Amino acid sequence: MTTPPPNNNAPAPGDAGAEEPVYPDFGPHASEPVAQHVYDALGLETETGEIRELRCFRPLHDENGELVLGAGGRPQTEKWRWRAADRYQLACHADEASALGFQVYRTLNPLQPEVLPNLPLDRPDQPWGPSASANDVLRRTHLFVDVEAERPSGTSATDEEVDAARDLLDVLAVELRAAGWPWPLRRSSGNGCHGLYRVDLPADDGGLVERALAALAARHPGGPAKVDTTVADANRLIRLAGTVNRKGEATAERPHRLCTLNDPGDAVVVRTPLIAGLAAEAPTVVAGAGQTVGRGAGGAVRGGGGRPRTRAALDRFMATFLPDADGPRPYRDGGRLWVLPVCPWNPLHDDRAAFVLQFAGGGVHAGCHHNGCSGRGWRDLERLFAPGGPSAPVPPSVARANARNRR
Repeated sequence: MTTPPPNNNAPAPGDAGAEEPVYPDFGPHASEPVAQHVYDALGLETETGEIRELRCFRPLHDENGELVLGAGGRPQTEKWRWRAADRYQLACHADEASALGFQVYRTLNPLQPEVLPNLPLDRPDQPWGPSASANDVLRRTHLFVDVEAERPSGTSATDEEVDAARDLLDVLAVELRAAGWPWPLRRSSGNGCHGLYRVDLPADDGGLVERALAALAARHPGGPAKVDTTVADANRLIRLAGTVNRKGEATAERPHRLCTLNDPGDAVVVRTPLIAGLAAEAPTVVAGAGQTVGRGAGGAVRGGGGRPRTRAALDRFMATFLPDADGPRPYRDGGRLWVLPVCPWNPLHDDRAAFVLQFAGGGVHAGCHHNGCSGRGWRDLERLFAPGGPSAPVPPSVARANARNRR
């Protein structure tokens, strides 16, 4: 496919309300998926006018067809890249790159409008400069759940491994749906399955997405498939639907497959309190320098957590000092969770980011997902409300009013 000319009628970058031009259908490609699949998938996965970066990789060969090896004997990689707000441009470039054997990815989240003029769109053969960084991300629009089965490194998945990934994503989607989440957009990556949940979060989310993925990964450990907890970075790349996943050598048992969009899901943004509630389930929380909080033997809490308390004692504490808390809600394996409407340490944090958590064994933990409250724990909460403590409890209604006055 020849690279299309720039489209002068494309919506302005960042103009989500602009009407996208109508293009004729793409013709079928001889051996690769048609660009129409990529175009349609981008229409469901992104908003009009959002800027995305495509990155394409393939092993570099010399004129004799031999791999070019770099330092340490590792194959060198040929790289292409484009940025555009027009999905017709992106679809044409992606189809061309996939047809030439490239692995094709896009940025999960939209980029700042300022990055668009930094890279020409006519050909990809300009020098490979800096890729989009976390600072280039405009905001987080998707929470990416990547599920794959364990398999040998550098290989494609078997049909059984793809099925195991699909089964786990099905279970997680049903569990989250029961907790009030919408259905995710579902994709087959070729080697596993993707769930894309619409969110509205800042690019610097204080680790909220990372903790949410950790919580999902901990729900069903030890099975044939797992949730990848390393995909929480704001400038994350995901494989482009409609292009071929080429991991390792293609064999009858481990073939190369298309990345396909299977179900558009619900076009609904997940409410941030739901994400915060999920993140509070994460089995490991950094509570301060050198401290790790998690479930130990019998459900006790290590690090910044508190000593085990009876359920009745914790109920009295919550009713006395935090009567506006939302809970208790059931927490996995017999635990309980309260979500606080206002942070007890900083009334400016009035977005339900604070929580109190009791594990099944009685251990208690408290915290707030904002960076400014990093290191806070149950002992801090006890000292806050104890007689002679650093401050008297502030009713949430007063805290909210104080917060508004400080803005």
